[in-house]
Amino acid sequence: MADHLSSIYAKLSLNEEEKIEISADALNLTDFEGSNFLVGRVLAPRVINFESISSMFKRLWNPRHGLSCKPLGDNTVLFMFKNAVDMKKVLNGSPWLFDKSLLALTEVDASQIGSNIEVSSCQFWAQIHDLPIGLMNRVFAEISGNTIGKFLEVDVDSDGCSFGRFLRIRVEMDITKPLRRVLKTNFKGIDFVLPIKYERLPNFCYFCGVIGHGEKDCDARILNPPDSSTSPSYGSWLRATSTGNPFSNPVHPLAKS
Repeated sequence: MADHLSSIYAKLSLNEEEKIEISADALNLTDFEGSNFLVGRVLAPRVINFESISSMFKRLWNPRHGLSCKPLGDNTVLFMFKNAVDMKKVLNGSPWLFDKSLLALTEVDASQIGSNIEVSSCQFWAQIHDLPIGLMNRVFAEISGNTIGKFLEVDVDSDGCSFGRFLRIRVEMDITKPLRRVLKTNFKGIDFVLPIKYERLPNFCYFCGVIGHGEKDCDARILNPPDSSTSPSYGSWLRATSTGNPFSNPVHPLAKS
């Protein structure tokens, strides 16, 4: 409906009374001047109070140069940073969780329309397990990362190799799609099925694999109830039991909330 109306508005012939000249000097832009904007949406099936979201992340991020928050509705918040470095630190620290639900973030500028902003991706560290030594490198990491989502970086040593327990890749993923569970590949004539695990993985559906709701709130499950004998297609095994250095010993992850 909104897209249809936008196309109608674009074709209108405007009269002089419908036009307006905007001068930035004439506007009170105190709250926005010099700001760096992130729009964040908490992916949860329930409505969350704006003050709860804003106060928690102000306290958690504690940016050196200040942060203002404005509600955009539908569990969505505009975060206005006075400093670009503060904003980048927050993005680089993703994923952020609110009571185990994902706060998905996207960078925007002041010319964008708040109601039209889509928050549909998030950065994660993904771990590729059970790799042969010959694939523990940057080249395979880029291929894998661009299969899971969009490759951003990889945790390797100076010569582009990693010989830990897994290959650790930073990816930007489309959170409207099911999580990738494995990668299948053939190396030197041998077939490999490579499990993927995600660090700090928020609540997600064990039926459809999409982040942001559980099985009881899954539309796909309600429309197509599984047989009682059917095994779940997704599960807690997608959660990484260790984070950070692939050479470290496994530790139990502490969920941010």
